[in-house]
Order: sequence, then C-alpha cells, then structure tokens
Amino acid sequence: MAKRSDRRRQSRSAKLWHAEQAWRAATSCSELLAVETDISDRKWRLFAIACVRKVLALCPEPWHREAFEQTEIIVDGPSPGAPCKGIPEVWEGYSWLEHWSIWDTWYPRPNSPRPSPSPEERAAENALIYLAHWPEGKNARHPTFQNVLLALAPGDGADAAQKREEHDGRFTDVLDEIAGDPFGWIDFDPNWRTFNAMCLARTIYATRDYSLMPILADALQDAGCDVDDILNHCRAPGAHMRGCWVVDLVLGKA
Repeated sequence: MAKRSDRRRQSRSAKLWHAEQAWRAATSCSELLAVETDISDRKWRLFAIACVRKVLALCPEPWHREAFEQTEIIVDGPSPGAPCKGIPEVWEGYSWLEHWSIWDTWYPRPNSPRPSPSPEERAAENALIYLAHWPEGKNARHPTFQNVLLALAPGDGADAAQKREEHDGRFTDVLDEIAGDPFGWIDFDPNWRTFNAMCLARTIYATRDYSLMPILADALQDAGCDVDDILNHCRAPGAHMRGCWVVDLVLGKA
C-alpha cells in the first residue's frame, strides 16, 4: 500500500502533468488563463497592464490615467497585488461592478459624470477598474481580460463574438512574452549577469526601448549563455513589453 505522502506526491504530479497538457493544447488566451500555474501575481498584473494598454485610448478621464500610472508603480513595489489608493472613482466603480459585473458594459451607472459613454468605452473603463482595484489577486486577470475583449469588439452579435475570439487568440502572444513557458525550466547561470547584461536589462525595463533586445542577446552570449530559448527570444522580431520573461530573468524578477 502506498504511503499517504506518496499518494499526495503522485496526485500533485498528475495535476501538474494535466495542467501542462492543457497549457500546450490551448489556442486562446482565455484557455491559458484557466490553467493553474505558478505564475506570480506580479506577472499576472503585468499581463493585465499590457492588455489594458491596448484600450487605454478609450479611457479619457484624468483619473483613468492616474489609476493606470499608479498601477504601473505598484507592480514593481513590495506588494504588486495592492490596490490603487486615493482614487474614489476606482472604488465606486468596483462597488458597482460587484453587482452588475461584466454586463455593466450595457447598463450605464447612475450619476456618472460622463454623458452616455459608448459600450467600448464602458468596457475599457471596467477593465481599468479591475486592474486598479485588483480584487482577489491574480483572479482579477479574468474580468480584466474579458472587458478588454469587449472594448475591442463590443456587441452581442455573431460578428462581435467572432472578433473577440480572434483577439483572444492574438493575446496568447502577450502572455507568452510575459510569462514565457511556466512549465519549462531554464537553469540561468548567475555568471551571465555581467555588468553589460545588467545595464542593458535595466535600461530596457526602465525605458521600454526594446530595440536593445538583440544587443542584450549578444551580451548574454558573450557571458557564456548558450540557451537557445533565451537568445532566440531576444532576437525575435515580435513585439516585446514590460515584464518580458527574459529581461525579468536577467534582473532576477519573479
């Protein structure tokens, strides 16, 4: 008879295996979000920030910008899952969303200072509220992302649903850029964190100058890094963003 500890270990291994298979088989970002992983709360909030940035132009109020910028500061602080403070609209909006949830896109709030915002504007604001309030930690990624999809393709018809599905598939690249492969293991040698590599990584993170990514690959390779996943990601032509898993790996950020 197997010991209880052995059964628990086998159960955890089986759960991890099934989670990895689900992750690899996923074709949309919504499917990826449903998989249980050990991705940190900071990473999930960076993902949410990247998503909301796509619809930030639909948020014209001064408090919108204040909430977004405050969230970007919080995510690099000691408590990356902390809510924004000093912005009453965030708390009032979240209290309303607790009752109406995602359908608030179609039902304007009473006493709103904005005259009849469009459905996409309302959805973008909702996404920002979830991002700024960040209720229940990483679970806030779901309503944030769903509201971003609604902002990009509002409506309840078949065409709108198809467009949301298409956007859903494209956002897998955003999550891959930030989280990388949560089921893969890269043994990053601390000796690769040379002065040049660290300076480049800090500059990229602070300035979002991703044209330096291929130079970072050269610096890592000069330091002895021979991991193709790292070097190829730095040299890939795709879009990079804050939270890039390679830059975070160099900086030692989880």
